[in-house]
Amino acid sequence: MKKTIIFTLSLMIGVCMCLAEEYETPDNFKGIKFGSSKEVLHNKLKEDKLLRGHQDIDYFIRKEFIQIENFFKIGDLSVTVIFYFYEDKFYQFEFQTKLYAADKLSLVKKDANYLADIFKNKYGPWKSKFDPSIIDISSDAVSFTHKWLFPKQTVFIGLTEYEFEYYAIARVYDDDIRKDKIEGIKSKSKSSAKDAVDDF
Repeated sequence: MKKTIIFTLSLMIGVCMCLAEEYETPDNFKGIKFGSSKEVLHNKLKEDKLLRGHQDIDYFIRKEFIQIENFFKIGDLSVTVIFYFYEDKFYQFEFQTKLYAADKLSLVKKDANYLADIFKNKYGPWKSKFDPSIIDISSDAVSFTHKWLFPKQTVFIGLTEYEFEYYAIARVYDDDIRKDKIEGIKSKSKSSAKDAVDDF
């Protein structure tokens, strides 16, 4: 009887382990970890033929970001993807969907929900969900639709506006490097204001 109980428990544990889904930690893009240099990420993009130099692919490489316009495929969506850097350290990427007029807000939300399903499959179930109305959406910030909680990363999907057109945005970033960037900007601003007294 005791052996039967042990065997049954072992079988149940084994089944549960098989059924349990393993999700990824949001600390990388295609295996390139946050904290990697721009050169490392750039080389990965070239290897994956995301930067091929074709005329139909618009991409920008700047000191603080690499941007690929409306070419990156995530599921059925063609999105703009932007990779951000601080002091040559990769710390954030985001997807931006197609722009829609205000009367097509339902399509923007559809894109956001589609991205949320993709993120759910990759990172696990979201911790909170929202349904912002059009008056909640502005160009000054992102109105969240889905948020995930992780110890060292921030992951969310939301809606925003640009010149009276609306789009969904999905963002993943490293909390520590982003905090360093914000503190660096504040420190630089204070220093600049102090030095400015000699300008007049």
